[in-house]
Amino acid sequence: MTKKGQQLGTTQNNYIRPGAHILTLGSYGIGGSQSFAYVKADSPGAYVQSVDGAQRLMTDRVSHYQMAADRYVADVVSGTRVASDREVLKAIAAIEAMRVPLTKAVDMGKPILDFYAALPAQDFAALANQVVLNTNAKDPYLRAGADLAIRENKQYESNRPLIRVQDALAKFEALRTVAMVPYADQFAVVKKQAVILAAQAAQAAKQARAQDRAYEKQFESRGGYHGGGGCSCAGGKVCYGSRGGRYCITSGGKTRYGI
Repeated sequence: MTKKGQQLGTTQNNYIRPGAHILTLGSYGIGGSQSFAYVKADSPGAYVQSVDGAQRLMTDRVSHYQMAADRYVADVVSGTRVASDREVLKAIAAIEAMRVPLTKAVDMGKPILDFYAALPAQDFAALANQVVLNTNAKDPYLRAGADLAIRENKQYESNRPLIRVQDALAKFEALRTVAMVPYADQFAVVKKQAVILAAQAAQAAKQARAQDRAYEKQFESRGGYHGGGGCSCAGGKVCYGSRGGRYCITSGGKTRYGI
């Protein structure tokens, strides 16, 4: 065990490496509320705690990409401003920049797993039962104490350093998978879809204008109207009949005269 610890850079019963390299992943947040994500692997606890900042950082960068892509599509479809993909490409570059650091983060956890995996396994339940048998198998209090110890040990086993580090390493691997997604290819598809949506929106607007013109001509044939948008009473529009009478159309479709 001592030899294995020396190979991994520690001779302690628990994995401790003072002065181990700290990996900076980047910052997340806005303005004065920015925080930095680090990966520390000088102890199991530090490595496990590092996952939280890494997850927040990746969530922030992926969200920024999604929002930038949505704004780009909205600009293309509306046609009210020149659409620029600069922010989207910048967001993609920020995500891709996480690929190498997250690979390092995964590698930083492997020596900790190696250390705890090398520890000899013990069957605690078998040892506790053996103590009862060797001492007094008929003693109910001794039996109850052994059962309690076995239950508490199971709770400890589910939270021991090896399990927690395995979980943290798996989360870093999941984050690396997110960073490896081909966002540039995704956005290329989004850009094509935006062009199609813009054409559909333009066609719908054209049809709406045609319907408005048809609606206006319908009322013009009854003597014309004052202002745009038809003869809606709710909209304050007044129409004039062929003999000069004033009227408007209620929301129920009825004609109201004498206004």
